[in-house]
Amino acid sequence: MRFADNWDQKLISLIKKCNAPKPVISTYPLPLTPSNDLSSDALVEIMPRYFDDHGILHQHSALRPMPDTLLEPEQTFLISAGMLFTHGGVIEEVPYDPFIYFMGEEITFSLRLWTYGYTIYNPNAVIAYHNYNGKTGRPRHWEDQKDWHLLNQKSMKRIGHLLGFEMVSDSTVLSQINEYGLGDERTLSSFEKASEINFRNRTWRGVPFTADKNTG
Repeated sequence: MRFADNWDQKLISLIKKCNAPKPVISTYPLPLTPSNDLSSDALVEIMPRYFDDHGILHQHSALRPMPDTLLEPEQTFLISAGMLFTHGGVIEEVPYDPFIYFMGEEITFSLRLWTYGYTIYNPNAVIAYHNYNGKTGRPRHWEDQKDWHLLNQKSMKRIGHLLGFEMVSDSTVLSQINEYGLGDERTLSSFEKASEINFRNRTWRGVPFTADKNTG
């Protein structure tokens, strides 16, 4: 990771401009090539990519030109686990679910934040950069977590239960589900209406959005 100059001041300034009582600022960092070849300035928009065969929503991003005059932070509905900024109380109010292995962590956390009354915003400034190159030389999770596929299967069932499209009774899948479940300030259905994402029907903006609709 690399951070832009005055990144901390930028985030504090941005979060004060968000018109919500519980704002969250999140986006995918811009790409970098080690050791310090940084991407040109741009605004990053997180978008749905497709629903996989398990009903898990995958995300991707699109770059937009940086405007001459910066606008207010824009409300969005999807977070990036790679860059997320909000008030510290979120750690206790909406703790990260340790039973979600990997895939689906972002969409479930987006939904949980929403139902706890948080509103997500896309920053209108460059905050950070990340090395997305897979050839880093570091060990990957499947190299030292030999049973990762079993953990991932349980995780996907847990996500399906949380998002309301799969009924699960396995207690090992639903361990501490109330502690890491949805809040009561907003509903799942209100998230679907606002974001135009339908988990049960696997649609976005009313259009089927499965792997064959992959937009890259």
